[in-house]
Amino acid sequence: MSVHITGNSHVVCLRHAGDALAEVGAAAFPLGNGKFESERFSRVESGRVVLDPEQYRTNVERRTGAPTIGADAVWGFLQIGHGARVWRDATWLTHAPAAVAGADLQPVSAQVLTAIIERDQAGLRAFYEDLLACGVRFFAIAAPAPRRDHPALVTRGIRPEVVAEIDRAARRIWRSWLAERGVPLVEAYDASTDAEGFLHAHLGATSTPGGEPDRSHANDEYGRLLLPGIAEAVRSLG
Repeated sequence: MSVHITGNSHVVCLRHAGDALAEVGAAAFPLGNGKFESERFSRVESGRVVLDPEQYRTNVERRTGAPTIGADAVWGFLQIGHGARVWRDATWLTHAPAAVAGADLQPVSAQVLTAIIERDQAGLRAFYEDLLACGVRFFAIAAPAPRRDHPALVTRGIRPEVVAEIDRAARRIWRSWLAERGVPLVEAYDASTDAEGFLHAHLGATSTPGGEPDRSHANDEYGRLLLPGIAEAVRSLG
């Protein structure tokens, strides 16, 4: 049984976990840029899932020998289900979820926030529905919590409580959606976050694979926190 683990740039936390993943027959590789995830990026043809971005097709074919995804392997997908595209938007300089808006920010109701998050998750939801329709055995892997040193907070000035509230809402919505469809979710949220919902500083990556400063992703230690859950998910689907 082949087990492929892939995703957007957050899969970098598993790049040095080859030996541990190999113990359950798995290997990790990058699928490509997460910018495609908020729009539909997949379709079903002849019982297999076709990925529209050329970058995704190329990386899948390089790893598996085929540019499409079918029911002949187990897959794990580490993609953005935590609302980063939502909370880093400049809207949140003047607006906030109602629960944390206070007196100086325009409150956004829970219903409106849910609609915003669901719109952001639309592409991933469609992709997972395509996988389910084709009988693909797969599980989701949660991306790390937001970092306190993320440019959206440090440079742009979006308030930490706003980011944390949106992140919690997005994760709650994503967990519920996956659970309703019986899709296993691997996460290390409780073990990796502080009391306010931010990634522990020692779990943050310091540089990208290309050597640039990194204030968005998690490091190998975070990846190791995911390994027991990945192993359990593979066993349950194998």
